[in-house]
Amino acid sequence: MRKKMTVLLVSLICLLALALSGCGRYVSSWSAVACVSSNTSDSAFVNFYKLSGKMVFKLKSDENEVIHYKGELKEGSLTVYYDTDGTKKELFSIKSGEKVDDCIGNLQKGTTYIIIETDERCENGDFHFDLQDMDTEETEENEG
Repeated sequence: MRKKMTVLLVSLICLLALALSGCGRYVSSWSAVACVSSNTSDSAFVNFYKLSGKMVFKLKSDENEVIHYKGELKEGSLTVYYDTDGTKKELFSIKSGEKVDDCIGNLQKGTTYIIIETDERCENGDFHFDLQDMDTEETEENEG
C-alpha cells in the first residue's frame, strides 16, 4: 500500500510540474546583471546593465493594433522577433551604439510574442514595446 501511495504521489508531482511549466510557444533562458523588466497585456519593457540569452514577453493584441517599439544598446548586438500568427519574424536587429524607434502593424487578434535574443553579451540596453491602436499611432505621427 505504501509503495502505491509513493508511486501515485510521484506521478502527481510529475504531472503538476508539467502543467506548471507552461504551454508557451517560446521559453525564456537568460542571465543578466541589474535587469528590470515588466510585462502586461499591452506593453513590455526591459532595462539591463548586462544581458545574455533569450527573453520572451507575451502581449494580447487586437486586429487593429501595431507594436510601437523603441530602444537602444550601448555594447553588443541582439535581434528582436515577434510572433502573432505562429510564425517567428524579425522585428529589428540592433548593434553597439544604435537606437531604434518604429512600429509595425498587421497583427492578428490573440497572443503576440516578443522575443529578444542576444548574439553576444550585451550591455546597457533599454527596450520598450507597446501595443497601440493603429488610428492612435497615425494621429501621433501626424501631430509630431
